[in-house]
Amino acid sequence: MGKRSRSQREKLRRRRQHMRQAGVALVALVALVCICALTFIGYAIFAPEREPQSAYYLEDQQSEVLAPPFVVENEVRDSALTDEEIERMFAPDPQPTVPPMDSATFTLTAVGDCTLGGVNGSNVNKRFQEAVAKYGVDYFFDNVRSIFEEDDITLVNFEGVLTTATKKRPERPFNFKGSPEYVGIVAGSSVEVCTLANNHAYDYLQQGFDDTVARLEENDIQVCGFGLSCVENVRGVNVGFLGFTEWDYTQAQIVKEVEAMRENCDVLVVSMHWGSEKRYSTTDNQRRLAHAVVDAGADLVIGHHPHVVGEIENYKGVQIVYSLGNFCFSGNDHPYDTDAIIYQQTFVMGSDGVGSVSAKLYPISVSTSSVINDFHPVLLTGEDATRVLKKIAQNSDEEGLALVEAVQ
Repeated sequence: MGKRSRSQREKLRRRRQHMRQAGVALVALVALVCICALTFIGYAIFAPEREPQSAYYLEDQQSEVLAPPFVVENEVRDSALTDEEIERMFAPDPQPTVPPMDSATFTLTAVGDCTLGGVNGSNVNKRFQEAVAKYGVDYFFDNVRSIFEEDDITLVNFEGVLTTATKKRPERPFNFKGSPEYVGIVAGSSVEVCTLANNHAYDYLQQGFDDTVARLEENDIQVCGFGLSCVENVRGVNVGFLGFTEWDYTQAQIVKEVEAMRENCDVLVVSMHWGSEKRYSTTDNQRRLAHAVVDAGADLVIGHHPHVVGEIENYKGVQIVYSLGNFCFSGNDHPYDTDAIIYQQTFVMGSDGVGSVSAKLYPISVSTSSVINDFHPVLLTGEDATRVLKKIAQNSDEEGLALVEAVQ
């Protein structure tokens, strides 16, 4: 073969260069595909075990302040029910069951996410500190305290810690902490039990959790969650409390704990931190878990975590309240939805356990201000209360609401 001309050699050189570039591009493309595949596989394997972290707590996340209920338009499905139908659904039984004179009767009240303090150094945390300094610890619950004082026992989901610890969980944008003195907010408001089973109980690691348990117990408030359980004697009835998060336990583990606790109390209340944030309807997993908990022996299931109100279901005669919404919540200056409820249930004991139950539902707003969260829950009336009831009724079953009277 003769020598190639200069133009031929140049063409050959360019062809080889193009081939090399094409080869490099192909290798890069294959590598990218592999990385994406491995990332997807890793997420599928490990994501179910991770606790949910969303943008819900992002401070000042909205470009403008929304008027109550602080709900983005069209996020809540319009209910086909009229106001009159809502009132009938939540109306008291015209012929209420009269308990026998010798039966034990007691009333329990439950509220949702209670965060006292917040992210260290944040604006909302500073505002909470200023409210404590200006108004004192009695300010926060004063609009609803009478409800707690008139019942027999009150259950609060305490979401956060009371500690002076500084070491916190790494790589988390939202670690909630309050001063130990904030225990007076719940201790001075006739709160008897706090569940710590939520995704902020260990924001400041084991010390933060232990400090919170100690502060509450020192003030005669019992705790449950993450291996802790408690039993309160109420009018001669031993009422047991358990708390779980959906993502830290398997259904089998929860059922086992419920069955064991069932042997140690007359009435069993199970608190569940579960579901998806901002979701008003129940997930399939929530429903399966709730039914399994009732089958294992629970007499009442109380839920929270979505930060919005959820449905009420009656399963085999047991009330399941899937989400109470927030309560006194300092995790955000502008909560996604300020509508929430106080749920109250009266148990009438029979000869072999719970004989019958009835319930009241108090629609509330987590803030008295329409401009910014003031951490001051207040009862709602009129159209505001009806709005909350519609959110609950749109997914609830008739049997679940049949036992509930709305107080507005």
